[in-house]
Amino acid sequence: YLVMDYIKGDTLSAAWPRLSQNQRDDAMNRLAAQFKALRSVSQPDPCYYGRIERQGIIPNTPMIRNPQASWGGPYGYYTELVEAMETSMQFSAPVLTHIDAKAENILVCENGRVVIIDWETLAWLPKWAQW
Repeated sequence: YLVMDYIKGDTLSAAWPRLSQNQRDDAMNRLAAQFKALRSVSQPDPCYYGRIERQGIIPNTPMIRNPQASWGGPYGYYTELVEAMETSMQFSAPVLTHIDAKAENILVCENGRVVIIDWETLAWLPKWAQW
């Protein structure tokens, strides 16, 4: 099911400059709790890596273009890159991951509520994929 609702708030990047240190700390604690809850969702198939409903990963997702990923290289050969990616994935069971968590995809509401938006890239991926 797709559920949509209008949420009044500012992106974290827009709200950040005007938040007090206490408000910033509260927003980060709330966000950490949401990601912890997301990652605690039970994976129905512990061998499956990919988007919900067995969809492929969207091309050009931040995980794939992330130069900070442990398998970021550089590598002299394609096979070395693939081997590094496979090694990374072998040591991490899939967890539910937003992939595109950035300040523009996080809303801060007037009441302090923190909301993660833009869920199209939600996927079961190795835990290192969330950056």
